[in-house]
Amino acid sequence: LMGIALSTAADWWRAGRRPRDLGLVVGAAALALVPMAGLGASWSRGGWMGFGVAATAMIVLVPRRSAWGAVLVSVIGLVGGGLYATGRLPQTIVARLTGFLAYVRFQDVRGVGVTDATFAVVERMAHWQAALAMWRDHFWLGVGLGCYEPAYPVYRLLNWRLPLGHAHNAYLNMAAEVGLIGLVAYLVWAGVLLIGSVVAVWKLDGWRRRLALGLVGAWVHLAVHSLVDNLLVNNVHVHVGVLAALTAYVLAAAQGRTNSVPDVGQFRSGEA
Repeated sequence: LMGIALSTAADWWRAGRRPRDLGLVVGAAALALVPMAGLGASWSRGGWMGFGVAATAMIVLVPRRSAWGAVLVSVIGLVGGGLYATGRLPQTIVARLTGFLAYVRFQDVRGVGVTDATFAVVERMAHWQAALAMWRDHFWLGVGLGCYEPAYPVYRLLNWRLPLGHAHNAYLNMAAEVGLIGLVAYLVWAGVLLIGSVVAVWKLDGWRRRLALGLVGAWVHLAVHSLVDNLLVNNVHVHVGVLAALTAYVLAAAQGRTNSVPDVGQFRSGEA
């Protein structure tokens, strides 16, 4: 939705800012604000991190000239840095985003003090440590797909008995379960989808470009959020499959293979 809103606003600006099209821009922005409000209310650091990087990537790609995108990101960065330096950002949000950094480590966390404020972060570090130990012992093929939880009792730290189902880091979880070979395969797959979405943004126009821009944001968010959590649970893989299908669609359109790809107009006219 944010990709649609950004691209719609950019098209409206390039088209001469016609008043009759302003309603479309406002409507797209309003739709984008709904999930953004939910994201803010979730209080999820991983979600905020993913959103920030994804929004940056989309803003860079919105203008046809990449130099303008870089200028926009620079301006936003300067404004945000200025607000942070002058203490004008809400301290609760600043503390939420930065307070955990002192506890992020890939070394032994058994000596780290645990409080109500640090419990969630240290718990993640403990599961990262267990995943790294699994990967070290099963470097190439891992302990087996879906076997992080059954293998966890052998590798768990003393004070962290519950496996939680995954390592709270998708990349470490994959390394532990399917080893280096499986992790590299996933990274290649994800990289192809992200690059394909970027290529589609460069080559397409209209609603297809808006869709491609939104896909770039979705893939970047997934990549960043996966650093602190494993999102492939509770049937989220179905959502990822839909994103992959849409990426294949826009990439096919970008390559000019539209004869085999139905258009929205064909569905409306009954030709598809």
